[in-house]
Amino acid sequence: MKVLHIITNLRKGGAERIAIDIVRELHLRPGIIVRLVLLEDRVEYDTRDIQELIHIIPASVSLSVLRGASYDIAALQRYVDDFAPQIIHSHLFIPDLVSRSLIYHGARWFSHCHWNTKELKRPPLIPISRQQIIDWRVYWYIMRLYQRYDNQFIAISQNVNDFYKTNLPELRDNVHYLPNAVNLAAFRRPAGTPPLPAHPIRIMSVGLLNAGKNQVLQIEIARVLRDRGIAFHLDIYGDGPSRDMLQARIDTLGLQEHVTLGGAISDVPAELARHTLFLHTSLAEGFGLVLIEAMAAGLPVISLDGGGNAELVHDGRNGYMLRTQDPEAFADRVIVASSDDHYSGLCQGALEVCQQYDIAPYVSKLLDLYAR
Repeated sequence: MKVLHIITNLRKGGAERIAIDIVRELHLRPGIIVRLVLLEDRVEYDTRDIQELIHIIPASVSLSVLRGASYDIAALQRYVDDFAPQIIHSHLFIPDLVSRSLIYHGARWFSHCHWNTKELKRPPLIPISRQQIIDWRVYWYIMRLYQRYDNQFIAISQNVNDFYKTNLPELRDNVHYLPNAVNLAAFRRPAGTPPLPAHPIRIMSVGLLNAGKNQVLQIEIARVLRDRGIAFHLDIYGDGPSRDMLQARIDTLGLQEHVTLGGAISDVPAELARHTLFLHTSLAEGFGLVLIEAMAAGLPVISLDGGGNAELVHDGRNGYMLRTQDPEAFADRVIVASSDDHYSGLCQGALEVCQQYDIAPYVSKLLDLYAR
């Protein structure tokens, strides 16, 4: 079986991570020939082990309400014709748009639905504003392409599954619920290494520093913990447009000794191994791979409900899921989770829950879906 995965690029992000892990695992399977096409030359992960599988082929499609569509897909068309895949599996909306604009009927087509894609929210039947006209144009253009290829959709969470079934009613039977996975072995602590003691509380988060990831709430949680006299330190890892604002907030609240912006990191497992709790405050989340990574390292998770991540955290078993942005309530859960009565049990629960999200059985299920 020849399988072609297509993604915009390999910048740091959850969609990019799962695409790499899928391709790595497929490459190990007998009888599978897999390739990964990038539409942009941007790679922020270490992919040396699969470098020969990756091809960079710039391609684009531009849609205009008045002028129709313009295409720059000739090189990608030649590549697909030459490789002749039986499966074409794309990640994110732009790769969907570009690849479905090709003319190729020798494959089954799969879209990996990483979140509730705004371009696929069903527009009003009769658009009245300029933006609604644009939305209508984009939606029905891609819908015609999906229908042409009897496109299948892989929803990474129940929240995403419901979104696609609601907004693509003509193709609702083509939506398949298959939660994402990670290479758990890469994040586990070495055998026989117990979790760190809960005190002082060493908290970490990982994510792009932007409004959507909502690290400003993490700083407010830190303020509450400091004011309550709790011994802790919060490391916020990642980079992005909110960095200066977040540092200014830390300075204003006098939290320099308690909160550190650690910047982008390449060795996430090493950082997980030296922390005791994982904090996640994203406003909207398709799934939440970082939560699984933290659990694989034995860290309880304290998280805001972002939609797709709600099914990952079970209150009192592997952490706590909060529905409101209340720093006092978050601080309460941090204190409870790190208490002598709860911490070791939550660590064990994290290790147990993450087992269902390992990449090897995930890819076996994916291959079954391809075959069906």
